[in-house]
Amino acid sequence: MSDETNSSAGGNTLWLTFLAAWTEEAQAKGSKVARTYRKAHQSLAVCPIEFQHPCQTTQLAGIGPTIANKLEQELQKWCQDNGRTMPERPVRQASSSKQTIENTDAVGPEQESSAAAKRKQTGAAERPTKKRAYVPQHRSGAYGLLVGLFITTRASSSTRQERVSKTQLINAAKPYSDTEYEVGSSSSRSSAAVPLSSQYGTSGGAGGSRSFYTGWTSIKTLIAKGYVLQSGNPARYALSDEGSAIAETLARDAGVEHSAAVTTADDAGDYDDDAELADEWSDGEQEEALQARVSTFEPEVLAAGSYTIHLVVDNRERHRAGRRQEKEPIATLLLERGVDTETRALEVGDAVWIARRKQPTGLEADEVVLDHIVERKRLDDLTSSILDGRWRDQKFRLSSSGLSRVLYLIEDYDVENQMRKFGPQIQTALSSSQVVDGFFVERTSGLTASIDYLASMDGMVRKIYEGQDLSVIPSAVISRSSFLDTREELQRKSPTASILTSFEAFQALNSKSGGLTSKEIFGKMLLCIKGMSAEKVREVLTMYSTLRELTDAYEELGEDANEVETMLSTLTESMDQRKKIGPALSRKVAEIVLTPRYAAE
Repeated sequence: MSDETNSSAGGNTLWLTFLAAWTEEAQAKGSKVARTYRKAHQSLAVCPIEFQHPCQTTQLAGIGPTIANKLEQELQKWCQDNGRTMPERPVRQASSSKQTIENTDAVGPEQESSAAAKRKQTGAAERPTKKRAYVPQHRSGAYGLLVGLFITTRASSSTRQERVSKTQLINAAKPYSDTEYEVGSSSSRSSAAVPLSSQYGTSGGAGGSRSFYTGWTSIKTLIAKGYVLQSGNPARYALSDEGSAIAETLARDAGVEHSAAVTTADDAGDYDDDAELADEWSDGEQEEALQARVSTFEPEVLAAGSYTIHLVVDNRERHRAGRRQEKEPIATLLLERGVDTETRALEVGDAVWIARRKQPTGLEADEVVLDHIVERKRLDDLTSSILDGRWRDQKFRLSSSGLSRVLYLIEDYDVENQMRKFGPQIQTALSSSQVVDGFFVERTSGLTASIDYLASMDGMVRKIYEGQDLSVIPSAVISRSSFLDTREELQRKSPTASILTSFEAFQALNSKSGGLTSKEIFGKMLLCIKGMSAEKVREVLTMYSTLRELTDAYEELGEDANEVETMLSTLTESMDQRKKIGPALSRKVAEIVLTPRYAAE
């Protein structure tokens, strides 16, 4: 390739013009990607190295494979338009061993050339590479998890299960690892990791970066390697065939008795499919599986007096007294009032109450979430959540959390200004939460009054559950898609019982990062329609669990526009006022669902 071609087609200058053009185009569209292109442009502009091919730019900060590939495509197009030759992608040469380098230094140019040619022809055949299997270090976090999984799921015993929960796996892994899986205690009380600087007694300073690690972090590596299979929500874990072979070796190394036979691969993969209701099942199959599940359900019971009650506050819930730096955890203020309070990262809500077994068994039922949840909002935060739409999504998540007693604690702040600007919106939001959603709304005069109210409510919750047995639904028989139906059916079967879930299951069921079902996605879509409350959405989902089912129902009505528009209002006519869909709202839903294309605003 000539010098002219190199400088024009393979040089940095031309590629800088590409990046500049993309930056301007993205800025004109108001796209956030403009910042990415600008950073890539700056990185390439200051680079002293003259690259010959765009793939080489990935070594620069701010340029990854995506931008490099786009540069390559743009360069190829430029070369075609200007009659230039596209630079060849550089070939990565395999590194030589130290011995090869030494031998090369000792031979002459002709011998070196001959040897290089021979290696080029036969090297690949003579030196096949073999990927080594990943084997965890002795008594590391991953080591303990594999041994624990082998004991609980593969080794034949009276306690063997096909899949195990996180709590069961951690308790089985602890004896075989020197790493803490839940830092802070040997029980399941602690759910947060700690900085490595704390773990190893070093300090990184105020501005230093902190890495968080527990032994449980290793589960991600085991899943990525294909050794562990994760399924369901709440998550359950099992060994793959490959993982079973490694785990058996590690278990033997750990001194686990292997007198009993190990289950076959087919047995290990034969999961209890009734543990989850798949989206593709028909309504009849779902109902049949639900009834079978409820009929064989035997809850684990926490007898009255065998547990203590604790208030758990979200560790992100803080009070801003003045400047942003002056943040004080709400839990600290509650502790000062004598309330037994703990902090954890809650998936939904700002505070819940848990019952903890006095004599821990190591199972997930050691901690049970009671049927009360609190969402605290300062008045200015309430206003902003109403305006940006978070309010509706938060209400839907609270109503779907599985806890029936939901309290909205609204804390006055900048009242005069907020009510003057957004008074009608605030009043409508608070009244609809009580009348339509069935939430209890309490408005306090400030932080001190909120703390007083929570302390009073803590005493009330303790009094309610004093002398009560608690029935816990095992996570093995519930899933994200069927939990509410299962709980409702169980409550109907035993009206006086307190049907609850473990804290672990509560967190998994309400996780934002958990995979959403098509039914949940459809529910979120319906919530975006003005007038569709969580109660109304839930009734629509009972009749039509997906968008396809609703559109099919509309199409079955044919060309009769009146029947289509009034379909939902007719179906909910005899329901409670909170669940009833009026003619105007029914018409709006039909119009939105059936419109093939929306006009641009």
